Amino acid sequence: MINDGYRALTELGALHKERLTPIGRQLAKLPIDPKLGRILIAAEQHSVLKEVAIIVSALSIPDPRERPQDKKTQSDQAHAVDKDEDSDFAVFLNLWERFEEQRQALSQNQLRQYCRKQFLNFMRMREWRDIHRQIMIACKQLGFKEVHHEERHYEAIHRALLAGMFTQVANKIEDSKEMLGCRSRKLAIFPGSMLFKKPPQWIMAAELVETSKLYARVTARIDPAWIEEYAAPFVKRQYFDPHFERNQGRIMAHEQVSLYGLVIVAKRRIDYGHVNPEEAREIFIRSGLVEGELRTKQAYYRKNQALIESLETQEAKLRKRDILVDDETVFAFYNQRLPSHVHNTKSLEHFVKTSPDALLMTRDDLVNQDVKVDDMAFPDSFGLNGVALPIDYKFEPGQESDGATLKVPVGLLRQLNLEDLGWAVPGLSKSAAKPCCVLYPKRYVAALYQFRSL
Repeated sequence: MINDGYRALTELGALHKERLTPIGRQLAKLPIDPKLGRILIAAEQHSVLKEVAIIVSALSIPDPRERPQDKKTQSDQAHAVDKDEDSDFAVFLNLWERFEEQRQALSQNQLRQYCRKQFLNFMRMREWRDIHRQIMIACKQLGFKEVHHEERHYEAIHRALLAGMFTQVANKIEDSKEMLGCRSRKLAIFPGSMLFKKPPQWIMAAELVETSKLYARVTARIDPAWIEEYAAPFVKRQYFDPHFERNQGRIMAHEQVSLYGLVIVAKRRIDYGHVNPEEAREIFIRSGLVEGELRTKQAYYRKNQALIESLETQEAKLRKRDILVDDETVFAFYNQRLPSHVHNTKSLEHFVKTSPDALLMTRDDLVNQDVKVDDMAFPDSFGLNGVALPIDYKFEPGQESDGATLKVPVGLLRQLNLEDLGWAVPGLSKSAAKPCCVLYPKRYVAALYQFRSL
């Protein structure tokens, strides 16, 4: 029990490494259950102390609503005046406001009769008011301010309540009224709750009571995004699928957040650079710089890409793979020159401004062996009636694009001489020439003639 007490106070933020925190000192001055006291502290921060103090004082006493066995229907009809489909806590606020109106208008005897007709316990209602008064005195002594609102702020009220109840949340199991709570506990909403007939996807409960099964009593609909505000020190975060986002220029990943085994965030996009900057830097270099996914107008990047493309073209022309260095060598080049804090486009651009030539590659950085290509044997274009038609070289054995591809505008197709094309690239033999047509967007048709080497 002592261990449970330490754990509960730690979850409330009252203890840190078994020492009292500022919140713990405030809780010590509030004469109520620590969980309810933590709710009051949060209510003051959310500017809803007036409403939450009413709810907290109601939770400090037995339910003032009565439901006699022989008058269940009548009592349910009387209590339905205060119903709220989203929150049992809001029911207490409605009941308080209704009772206060009658208390100010009626004598004490009349008020007793009113409570009897409305199936309310008069003595518990008085106790409720007494505890509320004591709570407000204690709050004023702590310097808490009571803010009056014209409208009720559902989110702020229930976020404040979560400060003391974030471990008593549950998620609805698909195709069932059953809920799954923290520590893999299955529970059900208590039949007396306003949410019993139509359970929302997420709830919080004032208490969990085990009878024939585990019931959540006094519940409310919540947004799971609210839970992290107070549960952050106790959640478990897992990250998966870190990848380079070209449009954003940074490494993004998906985050899963769970509280004592209950998944409260299934898949959220986050900047992975804030989580694991070292791994984010490696992915950024590989995807952005080595694989060419980066979007930038920096001169060094354009020149490096142009140099790499020219070497790839040489490999395609000579049909060999050992001219250009492998990706690991390119990665090592950038990895050696980039500072450890660079893991996105913004930090990269800032570094380049201070060192514009630090990432500029030379031919020596990219070649395994210096091989010269005969431009006459492997021309970059083919002349047709004064028009230079580009020739694209690919070294992709087994693919349609393998070899040399001549791109021809539609209007010049009839002027092609197949015999001349056979010797368009002297460096390649004209064996296995196989013409075909591919429609290019809007303006071009490509006539493809593949010349495989001997």
